[in-house]
Amino acid sequence: MVEIWDLPSKKCLHTLKANLADSKAFRLRFSPDGLLLAVNYNNNIGLWDVKSGEFIKNLHDSAKLVRGIDFSPDGKRIYAGSDANIKVWDISTSQVIQILNSNQSYSTMGVELSPDGTTLISYRGNSFEVWNLEKNKQNTIVTFGGAPDFKDVSFSNSGKLFAIAAYLSKYYELYDLKKNKEVKIVNTEDYLNTIAFFPLNDNILLVPDEKDIQVVNLKNKKDKLTLYTKITDKDAKCRIEKILFSPSVKYMVSMTLMGLKLWNLKESE
Repeated sequence: MVEIWDLPSKKCLHTLKANLADSKAFRLRFSPDGLLLAVNYNNNIGLWDVKSGEFIKNLHDSAKLVRGIDFSPDGKRIYAGSDANIKVWDISTSQVIQILNSNQSYSTMGVELSPDGTTLISYRGNSFEVWNLEKNKQNTIVTFGGAPDFKDVSFSNSGKLFAIAAYLSKYYELYDLKKNKEVKIVNTEDYLNTIAFFPLNDNILLVPDEKDIQVVNLKNKKDKLTLYTKITDKDAKCRIEKILFSPSVKYMVSMTLMGLKLWNLKESE
């Protein structure tokens, strides 16, 4: 079951049930204009109208389980991890228009597009791939020996950096796309499941642990990471799995296995 909520009123607007019975939703994505919601489940990508809550159509992959999805910046295409490769779907025609072929053997667990749509990160197991979409080629494969499965990726607003967190790890990694190399591995006190750049500032990174969301400044005179502030959830009972922001960046949503919590960022400052 998937629900759509109105953040200012804190009311549930729609409950999406069509085609989701007995299915596990792996990932949800809003289109850049906020009018469509994409949900990947089993070997399908379902599309819903956000305002009406009506089901629009399925993009059906007859071959493989679909896990990670992301919209192109213009909202016309969806990039989907299907087996080891990435399929590019044209939403208007419901057809696969391109396949990015990976030389990896494991299934793709997640995909993330840079804000300008020129770079794609796909990740699986203890490795991630950097794709140059302008040249339609796999640019880099990075594997970390002995590392647990990567769980989440976040691009900075400029697209110059991305951060990646591993499943139940006590560290995260920062990667510079221009230099095409890892620039920092940062140890943390608690286990991580997710990580997120603040949308309006390339130097602010949100690192959640058991009850707190550490707001970290990546840049200062000594080139050290400094704790900018801390957002504390006193009622937290389990680890934060995901952080999302509203388009206006007024609200933040933190997700745990127990439910969702809505934060008014202006009141949290």
